[in-house]
Amino acid sequence: MAAAEARLNAARLTLQNATTLAPFSGFITERMVSPGQTVNTGDAMIRLVDDSQLELTVELSRNEWALLQQPVAGRQAQLFAEDNRPLGHADIRQGGGFLDQKSRQYRIFLEISNATESPVLSGDFVRVALPGITIPDALNIPASALTQAGKLWYLDRNSQLQHLMPDVISRMQSRLIIRNPDSQISSWRIATTPLAAFLPGMRVSGREE
Repeated sequence: MAAAEARLNAARLTLQNATTLAPFSGFITERMVSPGQTVNTGDAMIRLVDDSQLELTVELSRNEWALLQQPVAGRQAQLFAEDNRPLGHADIRQGGGFLDQKSRQYRIFLEISNATESPVLSGDFVRVALPGITIPDALNIPASALTQAGKLWYLDRNSQLQHLMPDVISRMQSRLIIRNPDSQISSWRIATTPLAAFLPGMRVSGREE
């Protein structure tokens, strides 16, 4: 009887030690041990994701970083789904200061508080719109206007075709932001669907869209 009671107490102690409490509430996204496996102190068992706060990381090139409002920390960024549906906003916790060793890009860290009320789920693909600077004398044109060679065709005052190599500032899905090639020209007539048969000086009849 004494031996049986000792084994019962040992089993109860083993069961008590088998219960692991998470340091915070969250979702288990990965299991690193198998049922029945013996683990020791310090062994990784699971990967836990906080369910009250989500974190995002955005990487930017040097040119893209120069287009952001500084300082970026403390500002808010808009979040959109893959179908451009608004998903709310995220707070910019920290950004810049160093380059990623592999990608050589700037990193921005964002947080979504009250994640339980946010439509964003851990693992979602989202589009992030960061607060940018105001660029004077810029043009917003369709992305289709830029040829594969990087040329932009337009009509001059005599309705003749001309082309130039624009300075592309930013790309936004189907639109391009370029610097105004000539600040003296207030109205540009740009070919939105340039053809391979275009030649400089060719007279054409333009149709506004």
